[in-house]
Amino acid sequence: MGEQVALYPPLIEDLSRFYKNRDRSPIHPDRPIDHKITEENIIDITQATIVDASGKEIAISFIYDGTPRGLSGENLYKFQKFTNKISEHNSIKNHISEKSIRKISQDYIRELYLKKNKTEFGEIIEKYFSENVQKQKIFIPVKGLRIDGELKFGSSTITTFSNSIMSNFEELVHKLPNADRNHGFLQKLRKNFLGRSVLIFHLEAEEIRAFEIAEERSERYLSLLHYWSAPILIFNITSHVAPADLRPWPSLLRLAFSKDSAQMNDSLIPPMWEMDLSFEIISHYEKFGLHVLSILSDKQENSFQEHLMRSILFYGRSAYHIDPSDKLLQITTAFEMLALKNSTEPIGSLGADRLAFAISNDPKIRQDIVKNFKRVYGLRSRRTHHGHDIKHEEEISKYMHNIWQFMFYSLRHWDKYTSHDEFIDNLENMRYGH
Repeated sequence: MGEQVALYPPLIEDLSRFYKNRDRSPIHPDRPIDHKITEENIIDITQATIVDASGKEIAISFIYDGTPRGLSGENLYKFQKFTNKISEHNSIKNHISEKSIRKISQDYIRELYLKKNKTEFGEIIEKYFSENVQKQKIFIPVKGLRIDGELKFGSSTITTFSNSIMSNFEELVHKLPNADRNHGFLQKLRKNFLGRSVLIFHLEAEEIRAFEIAEERSERYLSLLHYWSAPILIFNITSHVAPADLRPWPSLLRLAFSKDSAQMNDSLIPPMWEMDLSFEIISHYEKFGLHVLSILSDKQENSFQEHLMRSILFYGRSAYHIDPSDKLLQITTAFEMLALKNSTEPIGSLGADRLAFAISNDPKIRQDIVKNFKRVYGLRSRRTHHGHDIKHEEEISKYMHNIWQFMFYSLRHWDKYTSHDEFIDNLENMRYGH
């Protein structure tokens, strides 16, 4: 890695062209500063990221000898690929964030350019690792979820932030330096966490990376848990059960003026659906693949399991669509991902047949499933291509239930196939009576 990083200092260039048309005197048009920033005002080498109108990064720069210097164009692209490669390395990705790796790399290249660096790049990474990576216990609060006791799912524990957990925190905080100053922290903790459902993760990482991993897994786990939820099967119900503030709760903001008054009102739009993980419901979920989904949520052993997880995750996220038509489009896409080998296979015939043969042995029921599928898929196509509203809720409800059964069929056979093609071949054999 060190040898690769050492290639970048010679590529550093004068970036003055990016600053020619920029008025750098005011910080903000409404808050102009009354003095110039000169070299004497700069107490350290400054770094900046330059973006274009779309927000895409086009250069990284630092000031040296009064001139902005750095990487842009192809050189910046190579640098980004390099930092991404480091961040994806097995020994790094679960412990240090890409942002941290990028900053370490930028600092190292800059110091090499200024001929101030005498430490090997690998040593800097190791030092950063030893100083910042430690065991972290991360709590992610969840809106709209009720749970009895606790549920182990993936690498998390889903439970309620109880009084006993709060007491443990108070005990820990009182042992910290300046304990008197931490009273405000405990008040905020009690207000925002006590009584709320949380996902708990035990991770060994720097703080920022631990939060990134916990938030990404929380979103994924809750999307997968929607596999059993009402919003998956009921056309007009939307779920907002997600890590707190990750998914916006729909609101209606209204502003009214008349000659006598001005009124503004902000309110949540009903109906809201909550996920219930009581002991009875968890026991029911266990019969329909909860344990399997928990195993597969973090680790897949072969290409079929990877394909299955991508499809079910896409399927679960359909629960978040406020527009029922958008929900139907995503559910259908999730089915296509799993039921077709590729985009050239006709879903109207092959997809319908594979669905029918997977979920029923009765010829008459199979015929009804195929008819229903073609009917609803036609509605979906008119929405996609012509913008028509989707109605016929009874037909769509049957369709959604059939898709759920197909997903369950696939989940039940999670350890039977090693590839997606093998799974499809089995469905084809069923169609032809093999």
